[in-house]
Amino acid sequence: MKKIYLKIFQKREFFFDLGSRFLDGFLRADHKFLLSHSKRQRLRIYNGLTVFLIINILLYIIFHLKSDINLIITFSYFSIVIISYIINLSYSFEYFEATLLFLILTGIIINTYQLFSNFIIPPLNLLSFISIIVILHFTYSRKVSLIYIILLIFVYLSLILIKFADGIQSHQKELMLQYFNDLVFNSLLLWFLLEIYGHFREELELKLKEVNITREKDLELAREIQIQLYPPKIQSMNFQIDYFIEPLDKVSGDLIEIIEKKENYFLIFGDVTGHGIQSGMLTMQINTLVNYLIIDKEIEDIFEIYFELNNHYHQILKKLEIKNFAVLTILKIHKNGLIYAIGSLNNIYHFDSNLNLIETFQHNQTLGMLPLKSKDEILYTKIQLKKGDFLFICTDGLYEIPTTDNEILKYEQFITLLKKYFKLQKINNKELSLSELTTFLKKELKILNFNDDASAIMIRKIN
Repeated sequence: MKKIYLKIFQKREFFFDLGSRFLDGFLRADHKFLLSHSKRQRLRIYNGLTVFLIINILLYIIFHLKSDINLIITFSYFSIVIISYIINLSYSFEYFEATLLFLILTGIIINTYQLFSNFIIPPLNLLSFISIIVILHFTYSRKVSLIYIILLIFVYLSLILIKFADGIQSHQKELMLQYFNDLVFNSLLLWFLLEIYGHFREELELKLKEVNITREKDLELAREIQIQLYPPKIQSMNFQIDYFIEPLDKVSGDLIEIIEKKENYFLIFGDVTGHGIQSGMLTMQINTLVNYLIIDKEIEDIFEIYFELNNHYHQILKKLEIKNFAVLTILKIHKNGLIYAIGSLNNIYHFDSNLNLIETFQHNQTLGMLPLKSKDEILYTKIQLKKGDFLFICTDGLYEIPTTDNEILKYEQFITLLKKYFKLQKINNKELSLSELTTFLKKELKILNFNDDASAIMIRKIN
């Protein structure tokens, strides 16, 4: 039974998605019409109206048993609807608003003609009549739909008075008055219900705006707190340590911490999965744990630091029942240029200034995924920086970038771009700047922004 339900649910989801894509004209999500709330609403009304008219007119043609002027008009209207939809589909619905207005006006003209061509009661299609009121209400405004109702009532009342003046029979008078009463009651009741719906929708939108304003303020506050936690960039006799962080949202899921202790620098660089405020809060939690272990507990063994950090973070994720694991590298940098790198984060690049080549290191250990039983399980790399060498580390947000071919940038392509930048800086005798590197990457890849939290850190040996 459960399998049957899942199949039905999956099919329902498929048809719902297909219906939504049809109403949006199968346009790309970033199309200008879909980015505008009012235009998207009108586009959906146009596509929905097209389907309704096609079905409604086909049923009329099938069940209309005699050939007369009404059948000819209906068939002509059907042809106009089909042709206009094909044209709009061909031109990515560039002219759909004009077509929508034309279809509405044509439908009103046809109903008006039918109103005057019938002796007792106009053969108004009630569903069509209601649809026009709804369409006018949502496509243009409540005033337009109300004016349409009032004009229709006025025209109908004028027709009744003309028929009464011609001296029609009493049962015909009763029938016309009954239809007139139904028309007035149904149209005004419909308009009133649309107003109630509009009122509640406006109230909901207002509340959502207030929630969004509060959320933006909270995000801005979280961003300011996170910025205050960023360490100062280092420019000492032995090292230049520069870093760069560009969050996708206001709060980044990337982490950078630099702690100077005695003759060493402890550098913590990582990326919590996801982005936004949840990932940002977890980076702050990791930052707090790191500072506690190094400064308060005075632990200098980076294997012990990573061991304690991993197991603490694993308990936090388990307690919160979330899976925001982190790729994290901890570096212990000696003043003589000897570096121990442990943990995770695959993107560690050592640029040898003499050989003009880049050496890469692979660390595939994820923070918090599993508890560690021993420090021997921790992966590490030993690197010796000479004068002019530097170590470059980045998160995947810096290189997982769509290229002009809409493919993700390949690892080899990223390495090539890094080499090109580093050589240019060396030729020009310029200090390496990560802000300049990101500008260089955006220019080379012809992009405006990264698609994820992007950050990088560079350690350059000066003496």
